[in-house]
Amino acid sequence: MGPMKHVLCCCGIVLHAVAASLGQGVRPAVELRAHERPVLALAFSPDGKRLASVADDEKLIIWDLDAKAAYATFDGHATNQNRVCWTPDGKRLVAIGNDSNIRVWDVENKKAFKAIPAGDISGGPRGLALSPDGARIAVVGRSTLRLFDFESAKQAASYTVHEQYGVQAVAWSADGKTIATAGTDRKLNLVNAADGAVLRACETDGRGVCAAFAPDGKTVYVGTDSQYLQAFDVSSGEGGKLLEKSLPILDIQPTAGGTQLVVGGPGHGPLIMELPQRKIREPKLDSDDWVKAAAVSPDGKLVAGGANGGAIYLWPVGR
Repeated sequence: MGPMKHVLCCCGIVLHAVAASLGQGVRPAVELRAHERPVLALAFSPDGKRLASVADDEKLIIWDLDAKAAYATFDGHATNQNRVCWTPDGKRLVAIGNDSNIRVWDVENKKAFKAIPAGDISGGPRGLALSPDGARIAVVGRSTLRLFDFESAKQAASYTVHEQYGVQAVAWSADGKTIATAGTDRKLNLVNAADGAVLRACETDGRGVCAAFAPDGKTVYVGTDSQYLQAFDVSSGEGGKLLEKSLPILDIQPTAGGTQLVVGGPGHGPLIMELPQRKIREPKLDSDDWVKAAAVSPDGKLVAGGANGGAIYLWPVGR
């Protein structure tokens, strides 16, 4: 007999209660539904009270987590993006629009704040990251890393970081001094944010899909299309696989304390890797659908997963 399961449905919200059973995965406590296509990216607000989601239906939705309901919905998001960023004060959201412009949304007033032209990047922008102080926006595309000033909405710099190759992912270190770019040339480049110089070129096992810095800035993580999760030392460029097992890695995010890594893409729930032991937490998070996007709340107590069918799952995970 399978585990006892009770489901309550109301206003697009599904609340799950599943009896604990030895060997069973941890089921989500909450399921949010509004997207009609696969969820591409998730991001918690700095105070952890809201969650932003973008999906293949070209919608960006802000969720009120206390109310467990959609707070605002914006149309026109790009469908080739796996990132959405909150400003440090939580008042704005930054994403790439389906017109290849950088779009900034006013959260409180629920309206567009400004549009920043991303320029003539071949194939359009493919990745986005906001500097820790919120002053600059990094955008990557074919060969290129471009930096934009948030306040003036002007391009501040443009650097060639992966010559004649696509750049799929970008991440900013916590001190704002280093930018990581992951390319289809099987390299993870560590770039000086001040002048665009490539400080380290790390060889990866495949074409870069996602990247993230550890909170202390000493390690950078990358997921590739070869389905291996890798970690590199920022100062030396040395690194290797975090797991010998291959998994489809689509999204990675360290917890604020850097003791865990949340990984989206491997199955029906994000994986939680304990660091530095490099062990996957058991029992694993589980759901009824393939989870592509993942995010962890600032306090590390809640993990969100965005599913292929458009659902967003929430798991309380403690610390």
